[in-house]
Amino acid sequence: MVTRKRVLLDVDGVLRDWGRSARKIAFEFANVPKEYVQSDPTNYWWMEDLPPQFVSPCINALFEPGFSTLVLHRMAEPYLEAQKLYNFLKYNFNVTICSSQPNPFLETLTEQWLYKNIDNFDSNIVFTNEKHEVEGDIIVDDSPGMIGKILEHTKMNIYCVARPWNSEVVSENRVYRNTSEEIIKDMMEKYVPEKGM
Repeated sequence: MVTRKRVLLDVDGVLRDWGRSARKIAFEFANVPKEYVQSDPTNYWWMEDLPPQFVSPCINALFEPGFSTLVLHRMAEPYLEAQKLYNFLKYNFNVTICSSQPNPFLETLTEQWLYKNIDNFDSNIVFTNEKHEVEGDIIVDDSPGMIGKILEHTKMNIYCVARPWNSEVVSENRVYRNTSEEIIKDMMEKYVPEKGM
């Protein structure tokens, strides 16, 4: 019997579209005009382009503890490809959700979000800022900083889901940056050539 590879799977930026829900919060709770909220959706740093009078209200609405934080995590939607990516990984690998959250409250909300938004979710969940200390063979993430740490401290193969904020990540050595669709194809060829989805 072939031993399944262990995959560590990130949440924000991979499964959960945090950025899109942040725009909703900015419009509904910080009164940011719609033309700014609906600007280029690929611009991760859109808040930096806001007129000065909207910056503080927007930051407060997004990051102050309380109601808005609760709504932010509950309003957040999965990326269109999130379910397909999770299904593929669950079917072919041993999957552990490995997510970095700033406090236990948001850890609880993230766990609730996974069960609510990802069909047939039943994977183990580890919340940590030190993903390089979690045992795995492969990691799927979006954070350039986290990817750099994983590359330095582990032998894991790294799949970087391509987002506007990680364009500097280069596909070389153990790192492969691409869309979720292409990541699935690459993993299928390398690890499950006879099985797939």
